[in-house]
Amino acid sequence: MKSFRHFCSFGLMLLCSIPLSAEWHIQNNGTGRFDSGIAIDACDTNTVVCLVYDSTAATYFILRTTNGGRRWQRSICPVAGYDIEMIDSLIMLIPAEALYRTENGGQSWTQVFSDTLQTKKIFYIETFDGYQGIAAGDCLDDPRNSLVVLSSENYGRGWISVNDSAFGGTSYNSWRDIDFVDPELGYFSPVEPKYSIYKTTDACKTWTKTTFRASSRTLCLKFFSDLIGIACDWNGIKRTTNGGETWEEMPSGGPFTYRDIEFVPVTPAKIWMIGRESLFFSADTGRSWSAQVLDGFGETAGNPGQDLVFADARHAWLLSDTCIYHTNDSGKPTVIAEPPAVQSNEFQLLPAYPNPFNATATIVFRLPQPDEIEVSVFDIMGQRVDILCAQQHYPAGRHMLHWKPDNISSGIYLIQLTNGLHSHRQKILFLK
Repeated sequence: MKSFRHFCSFGLMLLCSIPLSAEWHIQNNGTGRFDSGIAIDACDTNTVVCLVYDSTAATYFILRTTNGGRRWQRSICPVAGYDIEMIDSLIMLIPAEALYRTENGGQSWTQVFSDTLQTKKIFYIETFDGYQGIAAGDCLDDPRNSLVVLSSENYGRGWISVNDSAFGGTSYNSWRDIDFVDPELGYFSPVEPKYSIYKTTDACKTWTKTTFRASSRTLCLKFFSDLIGIACDWNGIKRTTNGGETWEEMPSGGPFTYRDIEFVPVTPAKIWMIGRESLFFSADTGRSWSAQVLDGFGETAGNPGQDLVFADARHAWLLSDTCIYHTNDSGKPTVIAEPPAVQSNEFQLLPAYPNPFNATATIVFRLPQPDEIEVSVFDIMGQRVDILCAQQHYPAGRHMLHWKPDNISSGIYLIQLTNGLHSHRQKILFLK
């Protein structure tokens, strides 16, 4: 019987998945081998894209499915990319020595940002509601020696620098060391000052040092919301539930090299974490961890884990160095019973941005529990001029809406968030 690695390396064109433990399945790509997984992303339960490398062909490839993994298309990636981001089933972005964008599922690519005086390596990218995006790169060869953060507000077609050496920290050249919750709120672990994590709440204009302190470099960090986050170093896992003000030491579940952390959507209690050797699960927001065994997975099997993405609360995809794994039931771990989710007790309408604005304003609110809410806009005379959402159900957590005024004059307006029992208002200035 052939080994697991042999099957993966030669990419047998199976029409079905091979069941493994913990309800994860090898998803055969049917398009040939690869021996280095770079990054994976999904825009819905059927549409998934992988960036991989084949050393035999010395070529980077894009693997893309639009039917949940039953069939995959393979196309050549024009650059040595570090990450991949899907805006929709056709529009994707890849950071490399420059930023590249496709509008046809990867068949052709356009360079949308290049400035070697700012950065020669762009390694991180994230989009929010499609049209807003954040990318990050390094200036290791520049005297400023700083992280460069780029922003887009037109679906990734154009990018500008938004921090211009406002923060002097240099990155480790990895998307695993930086995470943005939304375009305003982000976290970053620099090379210097060593073993620390910084936070921005104003789209990189300023950065403040959190109380995080590790004994080695940060390997991976990920935030579920503005309050809840997990960070890992060589010696273990730390958790914050108050936006980085304090950090708790968590049990690691065993020594392994952390590669990615993903919170299951909707609840911060369930977390999956992959390392080069192991796959781990927590059902209590990181307080305890359970190893989930996948046959043939791990560095000793020649198949280390690289990246993980959830399309929704049930469907997830895992990319290793030779295989793609899939689950349609969140992996169905049974070792740990699930306690109540960690939640904030605040009902908040957070500052809208930009303010003043002249085109589109982003409205941010946070709910302590699932609720039916309404967001409206009033003029200073108390007349309602717009409804952004009317009695719509939202899960607990941080949410964003976008207001694009139409046929109204410049002036001060009031954003109101209400759930029928409580209301919050804030002023915003519209300038045509």
